[in-house]
This record gives sequence, structure tokens and C-alpha cells, in this order.
Amino acid sequence: MTTVAGSRSAWRFTRRIWRGTNKRKYCEEGEDECYNALGQRVSCKAEHFLTEEKTQLYTGNILPGAVKLHTERLIVKSTGGTITVPRAMNGPCSQFTVPTRHKSDCVPNADFIIYAAAGPSNTESMAVWAATCNTWGDLRPSIGAMNFDPKYMTDTAWSVRVAAHEIAHALGFSKDSIEGNSIETTRKIVRGKHRRMVAGKHVQEKTKAHFGCKSLEGMELEDEGGTREKAIPHWKGRHARDELMAPTVGAGYYTALTMAVFADMGYYRVNWRMAEPMSWGHRSGCDFLEKKCNTTDNLAAKYPHMFCDAKDTETLRCTSDRRHVGTCTASIVEDKGSLVDKDVCLVVSNFTKYRLGQRTGRARTKMWIISVGR
Repeated sequence: MTTVAGSRSAWRFTRRIWRGTNKRKYCEEGEDECYNALGQRVSCKAEHFLTEEKTQLYTGNILPGAVKLHTERLIVKSTGGTITVPRAMNGPCSQFTVPTRHKSDCVPNADFIIYAAAGPSNTESMAVWAATCNTWGDLRPSIGAMNFDPKYMTDTAWSVRVAAHEIAHALGFSKDSIEGNSIETTRKIVRGKHRRMVAGKHVQEKTKAHFGCKSLEGMELEDEGGTREKAIPHWKGRHARDELMAPTVGAGYYTALTMAVFADMGYYRVNWRMAEPMSWGHRSGCDFLEKKCNTTDNLAAKYPHMFCDAKDTETLRCTSDRRHVGTCTASIVEDKGSLVDKDVCLVVSNFTKYRLGQRTGRARTKMWIISVGR
């Protein structure tokens, strides 16, 4: 496919495999510890080994599937040139060993590169992550890095959606991009507290349409957790539980809500026809967004597709995404740090557990390079 510099085109991607040879970056069989993609010393366990089966799963299914979710929806302004990889990158990107030719000869015919590793993590919260490493002059990300701990890889749609979620952060669903494009704002007190939200033109339009609330000023960002969690933007879990950019990936629907963020950044156009529907919050009205669960009368009866009644914890029910079965034994807790403001919204638990196979082998941190371009 030929493109002209300055034109807009759908992305194509190629996958080039490069396996690191720096032995400090992986565990040999029989060793007790190894270094992960963040340069942290972690324990070597069989569950973290990147077997041939996991290698094929990662390179043949998870990464291509995740990239496809974005290339089907985001249209990029072609640079018409090459990507120059800096000799030194900051943050987690500095731990990735980049091929010398990428620094000396550049990477041709690409709009975005992500260096994808598959090494052990030191905590469950960092099992899968991604970050922007470098940007074009207009702040559009040009280089990213990610890691997916083999322990958590499964041959399911969930793994693909988790990878897509993290790649979205590298593509610009990040604090720097949202603030840099002036599409974040702080609204007046909502449900007893000041709330952060994304309030770009497209986000306002799509949020109002999804929730059926014309007075909405934008889409709320999650404000639970510690400093690190708040620094990485996600949709408010209470409002978008089944969305791709929810704090915890479940169904991971790539809806118009997330697409709108990319559209408001200015350097992406989006294919709205590819927006996935999500029943969570759909046409729920302003009350759902403005009132607490604790103060809403007959919550489960008013929003039966989202919440459930604590009086019945035995009956099997469908989860909100209609993919699993569970009981009314889980909850979404908001403002958990305050006894006065704490709000508990009861939801159907998920009985499904992903069983991960364990095999002997090596817990290597191998790296794959995904070049997204023409």
C-alpha cells in the first residue's frame, strides 16, 4: 500500500522477532533469580518460563490480535519517513536493549514501534504494562515498550484485550498525552468529591450518548488507589466496568468512549463504525452517574444489568458482559479511604478462573519488535 506524506491511512503492521542475548535479562534453568524487563531482580519460577507454546501464543495470537484492535479503529497521519530511535530513553524504556541498527539506520516505513518483552514481573499489578518511550513533534507517540509476564498468558480473548489495553497507554491513553492535549478537567463536586475527567469534544459527545445524560461534561477517570494508580489514567470502574480502559480488564470492549479520547488528541482519526457496544451504563441516565449506590433506592431493580441484591447471594446470575456466571458476592467500592464517603456497589462475581499451565524451561525476557506502519 502506497501512502503520501501527510495523508491519512489505516495502519498495517509487521512483526519482527528479535531475541535478546544479554544473559542478565533472563533466568537460566536452575537459577533462583533473574532480571525482569524493568531491571528488577525477581524470583525464577516455572510459571514464569516462556515455553515454546507461550512464545507462539504471544507472537502468533496475543500481540497480533491486540494490534489489530487498534489498527481497525485508529487512522493515523502518515509521516512518510522513518523513526529514529534515541540512543538513550527514559523510564522503563531504558531497560530495553534496542537493536543497534534501529539507532544507526533508523526504522523505515513505520508510524509506531513497540518493543514487546515477555519476562517475569515482581508483582501481579505489574504483570502486564506498557509505556510511551518517544514521540513525534506533535506529541504523537512513535515508540513504546511493553511486557507481558508469561505466567498470565492464556489462549483467550482476555489476554488479547489486556495487551490491547496496555498498548493503548503506549499509543497515548496516558497522563502526558491527555494533559498535553488539554482534554482533562476537574469538575465540581460529584458524589461528594471533586472528580477528574476527560472532557474533549468527542468524549463529551460519546459520553452523553452512551449514558443518556445531556448534562454530562465528560467521562470520569478512576481516582482510587495510590499515587502510581492515579498517575495512569483509566475510566472510572464504577462507570465503565466492561470497557477496554477500565482499571481492571474484563470484557474489554473497545467502545466509542476510548476511541473518542484518541480522536480528541488531534493526531488520530477513528473509524466509529468499529466501536463495540457495551451494556454497562448504557442509557442509565444522569442519576447513575451523580448518585451513590448507597443512596439509590432499589439499586438492583433500577439497574438490573449492572448491580445485584445482597439479600440473595445464592442465585446464579449472568455477569454484566453476559460471558460468565456468578453470584452476588462481589462489589465495586468507591472512596474506600473514607468511612464517611465510602460507597459500595454490589455486582455479580465471576466464577471463571484461568488455569495456567506450567512447564519446565527458561524464564527468559525475550523481546519482539512490532513496527506499525505502511
